[in-house]
Amino acid sequence: LLAEHSAQFTPTTTWTEFYPQIKGDARYLAMLGQPGSSPLDLFWDQIELLSDELYHERKRLESAMREHGFGMQTDTPIDAVRAFASGHCDLPASHLDYIYEQLVIKARRRQDEEDERRQRHRRRQLEDFKYALYKLEPALAPESTWDEEKARIGRLPEFKAVGDEAACREVFDLAVERQRERAQQRLRKRRDSEPRKRSRSPVAAAAGTDKRSRRSDDPDDAADSSELEEGEMVG
Repeated sequence: LLAEHSAQFTPTTTWTEFYPQIKGDARYLAMLGQPGSSPLDLFWDQIELLSDELYHERKRLESAMREHGFGMQTDTPIDAVRAFASGHCDLPASHLDYIYEQLVIKARRRQDEEDERRQRHRRRQLEDFKYALYKLEPALAPESTWDEEKARIGRLPEFKAVGDEAACREVFDLAVERQRERAQQRLRKRRDSEPRKRSRSPVAAAAGTDKRSRRSDDPDDAADSSELEEGEMVG
């Protein structure tokens, strides 16, 4: 019964997919309740054997591809793989569709990993360029522009390593914006500190001393003070 349906099996086929096709078959019904392996056990044994077989066939095909310089890409058509396999590997035609899908998945994974490596490398290059901008002498000013600074920036090794003026200009604009924000922060701090400095200045202190002195010379204040002292003495 399994052999009759084996051509439609793949390593990802499940029992729930297969069961509707055999649930009314007399051979399947006759096995129910019998000692030994159940139909479900036999099904999974078949899938495991098929998975091992396809794995070794794929490895054999990949070895032949490497040997003969066949580059498998995500967009390689299945007809090209089928033609190559027919000339270099003896693979069952019914297995080739699944093997091709696995090869495409592996090619896509390699491509994703390579893209990620390139992106990481690009981010490192732009980070290096950013730090090179902060180390420029004389330093970038809040009002610096790309056109004014382009000549000396173009001589930086980090700029040449990036090789993309548009990307470097974006980093430059961010660096200048950062310089502008720092300048504004310093200005606010100076403004905030000015009132405190004035309150502690010698002129303000002298004015306070003079004011206290004038209060002590006031006859009314002196009288009040004398009366207070007498009252305290009487008490």
